[in-house]
Amino acid sequence: MKKIIRNTILLIVTGCLIAGMIIYSKTTFIDTASANAAFESDTCYKYYYNLLDEDEQSLYRTLYYAFSHRVVSTTLQSMSTDYMNKVYRYVCYDHPEFYYVNKTYKYVNAGVAFQLFIDYIYSEEACKQYQYTIDEVVTDVESKTANLSTISKIEYVYDYIVEHTSYKETDNDQTIIGTFIDKESVCAGYARAYQYLLSQLDIQCAYMQGTANIAVNDGDKQGHAWVMIEYNNNHYYSDVTWADVSQENFSHTCYNYFMMTQQQMLKLYTPEDATCKTDDDAYNYYKVHGQYITSAADGAIAAAIINAKTHDVIEIQCSNENVYDALLDKIHDPNELYTLIHLSHINVSKANAVENASLNIVELKFL
Repeated sequence: MKKIIRNTILLIVTGCLIAGMIIYSKTTFIDTASANAAFESDTCYKYYYNLLDEDEQSLYRTLYYAFSHRVVSTTLQSMSTDYMNKVYRYVCYDHPEFYYVNKTYKYVNAGVAFQLFIDYIYSEEACKQYQYTIDEVVTDVESKTANLSTISKIEYVYDYIVEHTSYKETDNDQTIIGTFIDKESVCAGYARAYQYLLSQLDIQCAYMQGTANIAVNDGDKQGHAWVMIEYNNNHYYSDVTWADVSQENFSHTCYNYFMMTQQQMLKLYTPEDATCKTDDDAYNYYKVHGQYITSAADGAIAAAIINAKTHDVIEIQCSNENVYDALLDKIHDPNELYTLIHLSHINVSKANAVENASLNIVELKFL
């Protein structure tokens, strides 16, 4: 199963304490006015910022200034490491462009002050080169989506990430560098790249992290990342990692995980932070494209297959478990399958199927 590498906080006590103050030669003192001014210029979707209380938001603004100005060390009010961990993580979640910030940090907590040491995993010069390539990607996507509706832009970027990225663990797989530069990443890199491109198209979205509700061979549930999208006063969830299906003879862009409702998303993952309810599933991919069936009648199934024939893999979503089970019964019966193939005007003799019981979706590859 595709997974992310979990980040851990590196706790190292270093430095010296003199007369109640931590002394470090490269300390930058960040005043409130400077932090607030930098924050006000930030146009990103601040989903996690808005989950914080006022004191946490103040720390968030300070960290935003520190990350955007590459501050190496700063002295803050004394706080618990759990408090810092939460806000530090939230700033990184809201800002995929801070790919150069190490998700681990060092600190000295002396009781009267908290000395923070920030590590940057890419040099400024390297980031300039990376940004040149990233900007080219953004320009290309902007030009090709200029005349599209917002929902079509969301789908285009979904397809783009899948088509231009291979799933592979690398040194850069936790950031947008893995996706945009190396063209290889894991779920964290996929999700952050999706978040980044949607943000560049002025589509509000948030990075989500948690665990997949699927146990692997050792019985453990593994970490995963996906994206929440705010669209038309509602919230939907997309997973571009699981969309990238690379099974032999079954490779395709899978829309099982495009614009899911909160209810559907929670069947698949356990988020580590709060998520938002979906009140309307009008943008369900299968309903929009005529691949959603409310009965397992031959005509309904054949119509869904015909509507999906432009894709190498046919995907059909069923309205409930009973329809789903009835569809599977027909697919697994050679005579029933032959009837469906005949009604769909497809010149094949058999099909492979993949079942997604969580979402009542069946994928068919005709052979």
